[in-house]
Amino acid sequence: MSENTVGFSISSPVVGAALKAQFGGMAFDNLDIGYALPQVLRSAVFLSLKLGENPVEQYKMAADGVDRQSEEETYRQAKEMIAREVHSRNLFLFWKNRCALTGLDDRLMLVATFAKDPKNCVSAAEKMDNHNGFLLEARYAKLFEAGYITFEKDGGMRISPNLGEEERKALSVDPNLKLRKVERLHQKYLTWHRQHVFRDETKKT
Repeated sequence: MSENTVGFSISSPVVGAALKAQFGGMAFDNLDIGYALPQVLRSAVFLSLKLGENPVEQYKMAADGVDRQSEEETYRQAKEMIAREVHSRNLFLFWKNRCALTGLDDRLMLVATFAKDPKNCVSAAEKMDNHNGFLLEARYAKLFEAGYITFEKDGGMRISPNLGEEERKALSVDPNLKLRKVERLHQKYLTWHRQHVFRDETKKT
């Protein structure tokens, strides 16, 4: 690296992928100070502002980078993984790194969930909607996505009769817990979850 060049790193994988696509795969570890660096910095600032608070744009930008020549199932799985990664980052922001149910603030114990899973969403907007799911402690996240618990309109927890008493005790499931907040936009996803995911007593498992 000469005295007229400088290295440049991107902490955001979404912005990084967008910059590489824009600049034809340019290596950012050896940029010309007088020409390349100002261009890259301007683009980085613009993309950060554009994508920073827009999960749909984040998802679309990252999904556009998936190899469309791969097998259909591989392509679908890759896009679903991207959806989960972007959705997760934004749910951590939305819930301020705290469980929506218990208030736990240990990031290692929290999992972002979908009420309506990506493969059933009709648009990128649904997939990336911060109201489509909750940030939950790992045990409650697994129970929610598997349909063993769901939430009522007021946020109260409903437990599936298919989750036995022994399992409830082993997992220390507290039936009195209630979501710390439920907004109007959560309701359509909660309704979908109760109708299509929750294992109620009228459904076969």
